[in-house]
Amino acid sequence: PIFGPLTVKTASAEFARTFATLTASGIPIIEALEIVSRSMNNIYFREGLLRAREQVAVGTTLASAL
Repeated sequence: PIFGPLTVKTASAEFARTFATLTASGIPIIEALEIVSRSMNNIYFREGLLRAREQVAVGTTLASAL
């Protein structure tokens, strides 16, 4: 209960930082999601990002996929 919110915030910050760096350097969003998912230590975030990648690939917005 104490570390849960901290774990989510840490993983979210890791995702945002890496994703922003990749997209700023010109990597397409779908590819950036795959790269970020491979770099995540948290398995729940990793799986969620892969699902989001699949949804974005078929036309869903990134915001609704996340």
